[in-house]
Amino acid sequence: MALSPRASKSGFSWIFRASLLLKVITAAAILAVLTELSLFRSTPLFFTLILSGIIIGFGLLIRNRYYLPLLRNLMLQGKLMLSPVTLLILTAPAAVIMIYYDLSGNESLRLLSALLVSLAAAFFLSSMTVATLPAMASVIHLAGEEGRIAGKHFSCDLVRTVIVIASVLTLFMIAASLATGFRISDYLFVFPLLAIGMMILDIIIVDHFRHCLARKLAEPPEEDGICEEPLPVTVSDDGFKSTMMPEDNHTDPARYNDLSRLPGTPEKSAMARSILLGRVRPHEQDVIKLLGDASPEIRRAGLMAAGRFDMTMLRNEVMKALDHPETAREAYHVLRKFGPDIYGDIIGTAIRPANTERLNYIIMMLLDAMPLTSSLPWLIAYVSAGHPGVRLKAASILCRRGWSPEGRHRQRIEETLSETVHTVGRIISLQTEAGRSRNFLLASALGNERKMNMKLISSLLSLLAGKAAAAVIMPYREADNACHSGIAAEAIAAVTGETLRRPLQALFGNSSDSDRLAELSLVYPIRFVRGRSLVSFLLSSEQNITGTWTKACALHKAATEGRGLDREQAVSYLFSNSQILQEESARAIKALNPEWYRETEARLPEPARSRIASVVNGTLPQTAMIFEKTRFLSLCFNNIPEEKMILLASGMSYSETFDATSLPGVISWVVPSKNGKTGLYSLPLSDIAGFVFHYSEYTDIFAQYTDTRGGMAVS
Repeated sequence: MALSPRASKSGFSWIFRASLLLKVITAAAILAVLTELSLFRSTPLFFTLILSGIIIGFGLLIRNRYYLPLLRNLMLQGKLMLSPVTLLILTAPAAVIMIYYDLSGNESLRLLSALLVSLAAAFFLSSMTVATLPAMASVIHLAGEEGRIAGKHFSCDLVRTVIVIASVLTLFMIAASLATGFRISDYLFVFPLLAIGMMILDIIIVDHFRHCLARKLAEPPEEDGICEEPLPVTVSDDGFKSTMMPEDNHTDPARYNDLSRLPGTPEKSAMARSILLGRVRPHEQDVIKLLGDASPEIRRAGLMAAGRFDMTMLRNEVMKALDHPETAREAYHVLRKFGPDIYGDIIGTAIRPANTERLNYIIMMLLDAMPLTSSLPWLIAYVSAGHPGVRLKAASILCRRGWSPEGRHRQRIEETLSETVHTVGRIISLQTEAGRSRNFLLASALGNERKMNMKLISSLLSLLAGKAAAAVIMPYREADNACHSGIAAEAIAAVTGETLRRPLQALFGNSSDSDRLAELSLVYPIRFVRGRSLVSFLLSSEQNITGTWTKACALHKAATEGRGLDREQAVSYLFSNSQILQEESARAIKALNPEWYRETEARLPEPARSRIASVVNGTLPQTAMIFEKTRFLSLCFNNIPEEKMILLASGMSYSETFDATSLPGVISWVVPSKNGKTGLYSLPLSDIAGFVFHYSEYTDIFAQYTDTRGGMAVS
């Protein structure tokens, strides 16, 4: 007959407490026995030092278990059994030898028994402290989550609590022994019995733990740990937020009533206005002319005309408009109006390796509207390669749509997961060195890279093992502690194959970065960098695991310290497609050797050459550089990674002279400048609208910021 939940909960609680009590009593008793041994009484200081050395050495060996395959492969049952088995193996012979000593009186037998008891105490205490008690803490932590035992928050203090109680109990036993003359060492046969009792109780505990873990892996997670979006904030739907995603306006011809007032293009404006606002369906060639115009506003009018009159025969032209940032939004909305049946078979023409992250985000929004069978090849390709943010977005779409990989698709996802774990290991190595050298800006940038890749790992785990398993292995809000590491290691063993088990357990089965790196280095080739080589390594052409912001921080560090960068690296970034990297490399060259720029100046194209020259010559204020703008915006709009904030910073203008009158459609900030003066940052709301079009998960952050400032005028 099955036990009721209440009875099951009560039974498990008593079994757990009984096992814990046995361990406390055994630890106290064996410590008390040591004080009765002749080895201790003849040379107490020397004996204590030797025994302490054995305990510490064996404890470190167990803790750094990656040195020995036998210890490295220990799971929960092995960790729980390690201390009682050790006690049984050493105290059973000691008890037998003590019986022979009583019969023969041979003093050497007594010394041999004392030696075995000493070793048993050392190995039992070290293994219990380092392995068994942390494993029990993981058990109580998981049981506490299910309400099967009280004290979830007590779990991570379990080791310290047991040590304190055992120490007090030891003192009590020694005092009682001295007062009564009772010698615990005369009853060594009790210790093997205690060990057997602990083993029986631990077997029951392991069985309960596995059933508890199986239920946890099968139930829906409380929170979606794979979500790449920040936690939502509460803002009203009117005011600024209503301007952020104006999808309806993109098919509203009234927005283009002022086309005829565009300066310098009266004929084109009149033609665009008549086509867009007319009641008669225009000719195809007339709309094609609008789409091929040099003016972005005219091209946008052509796109809206194609959408308004449902001119699906122009789908190829509309698809090409995705490539241009000034027409991408309109092209997206027109394609969505056409529907997946129209654009689905040509969307592959827009997918290219050189695409920007923002363009890939638009394409994935279009793929998300298509049937999964049609979009699956493209989404899998995105998951397998590219920027971590793009891979995460694609993996999140597949998770949300309930796709489960099989066959070669599953193998491909597993390879991607293994590659991402390796990437995280390399980033942890770099982040550790950045923190050690007190470069907090670079450490923060690497921390953001790590978070992005960890979210990708969570999404990939969800695809392979389900959302519940991913939430158990890496919960959304879980603190980094040893209790959860033990649970994660068991969950990984339950849901993954042999290929992924070892790297995932190395990453999630440890609670400190040093242990993670030590174990990951046995699986992957991880290079450890030191000092000045950190900047050089981050900027090397072979290193492709970090984004633009991290490289900009590395260049900024080289400029600030005036070292850590060679000529080839510094000059190569002057030719980057990223303006922030051009500026920061120019700043580094100015600090290291301005002659490097003069030797390269003739090969630089305009307008990059003029801007780089102003940085090297010192005529461009640092406040006007994208790096400083990005840092400023990241302080204004919290929880948005700087990697994405670069897009907004590129469009923000800086002026050292300003009119304090607020402008419609612009957010302005007064900022310090040189010589005690002040300057002005100005950010158009249209740029924010374009930003949240690509990264809609951050809409509420902007809305909350602007609404708390009393609202903004929007032109």
